[in-house]
Amino acid sequence: VNTIDFSTNQISLSAAYHKALDNDNTQFLSIGIQGGISQKNVNYERLSFEDQFNGIDGYPGMTIENLPPNNFSFGDIQVGINYTIALDKTTTLFFGGALHHVLSPRISFYYDKEDSPDFDERLHRKYSAQASGQFYINERLQLIPRVLLSLQGPHMRINAGSNLRIPLNNYSTTALQVGTWLRPVKSVDTPLELDALVILAAIELGSVQIGLSYDLSLDDVANYQQGQSAFEISVTHIGSFENDSILCPSF
Repeated sequence: VNTIDFSTNQISLSAAYHKALDNDNTQFLSIGIQGGISQKNVNYERLSFEDQFNGIDGYPGMTIENLPPNNFSFGDIQVGINYTIALDKTTTLFFGGALHHVLSPRISFYYDKEDSPDFDERLHRKYSAQASGQFYINERLQLIPRVLLSLQGPHMRINAGSNLRIPLNNYSTTALQVGTWLRPVKSVDTPLELDALVILAAIELGSVQIGLSYDLSLDDVANYQQGQSAFEISVTHIGSFENDSILCPSF
């Protein structure tokens, strides 16, 4: 029996606009949008069906399965908004929300509305909301808690935890972050249960942040993962566009 030859290709473009809401630059409103096209393809020559079996040792015959076109494409759009406010020199808060899969595109190779009027193969819209903050607990140490809620169809996921930022030099351009997170999930057949514990560490080197995280499955409630865990490495560049030759007017 052959291995399924299935592929998904996606290309997307993202844009965001950030607007200061006061003259002191203590409040910002950010709006973002992402649009893209996805293409799915399956190679039927790599598939075998029951009616092709010769009764002995192979699948040399032709199938009479009614197969749909082997590739299709669809568009997808995401939008989001974020509000930032610095209450003082020690406290900054962030609140945001996003809507994913605005078009709720069809994602199945099989679709015949006349034959299957009750079949809905559209991708559920995903709603997400997040709240986070940055709090100085003394002159150097910074606490960064965050909670992220995602809802998609009958499913729900929550990521909640906190990082501790520890500066490694006098100018706070180099720092260490360590943190712990919990991830409760809810699906069609299960109530809200703990899915994983996440442990992470990151080093900040100027505008570059290199992070390591370990996603530890909680076996008693994460049976669908079969106890599998995940180790991830991330590299992030943090910065802003600067152009002193352009005067930004006040609105």
